[in-house]
Amino acid sequence: MFFFRTLFSGSEGNCLLVGCDGTYILIDAGRNCKAILDALSTASLSIRDISAVFITHEHSDHISALDVLVKRYRLPVFANGATAAEIRDKARIMPSDCLYELENYQTAKKGGLRVTPFPLPHDSVSCSGYVVEAEGKRLVAATDMGNLSGEFAAAAKDADAILLESNYDKKMLLTGRYPEYLKRRIMSDFGHLANNDCAEAVTVLAARKTKKILLAHLSKENNTPEKAVAESEGALLKKGAAVTRDPDDAKCDVFLSAAPRYTPSPRIII
Repeated sequence: MFFFRTLFSGSEGNCLLVGCDGTYILIDAGRNCKAILDALSTASLSIRDISAVFITHEHSDHISALDVLVKRYRLPVFANGATAAEIRDKARIMPSDCLYELENYQTAKKGGLRVTPFPLPHDSVSCSGYVVEAEGKRLVAATDMGNLSGEFAAAAKDADAILLESNYDKKMLLTGRYPEYLKRRIMSDFGHLANNDCAEAVTVLAARKTKKILLAHLSKENNTPEKAVAESEGALLKKGAAVTRDPDDAKCDVFLSAAPRYTPSPRIII
């Protein structure tokens, strides 16, 4: 059984669990080590069940647990070369022999999982999304992206399931309390993906093959789960798709929901 679930998602920490037939990996390790251990326990797993951690980029909400996690449990960590160099610079106690470079479009195999990074446009030294394949199915994890790039489109076009950023509502951001420079950064081509851009993407993906969609990395200040889901759902309904909130409902065309900020999402079988 090939599945995924977020352990938490948002600017205060991101971590995605992916599993297939007894092999489990994490994508990102934000927040702190205890939070990850507690979240895994809700899925009846321990950190000893995790085969590897794959990192998207070096921002703290994606790596803040990494030092302690790897020091304590010696998990192998994979990241592209530029990100790995940043992690080495930031690491205080993480053993260097646990960090491996995995460049974009190279593939790492863990049990029945094949994990392949691809580039995303974000204002980090480098940022990767991930394609995870198992049992003839394809999951794409793509957050922290300022625009719907060609690299994203190519990676996601055959996705059976996707974790996709829906970071901000434009009106909330423009009228909110953030300073102008930060608003410009978020809305830039190397910032984050707006709800309407996410909605554009999901309609294209759902018309092809994608049947499971989980919206992720929602801004606490400039978005709500209701707004993010409503924008994508409205776009899907306009295309005639039947949408469900139940990941196990096979009668509808598309499962669509927003990842919780602090607690694990439901398990989504691909």
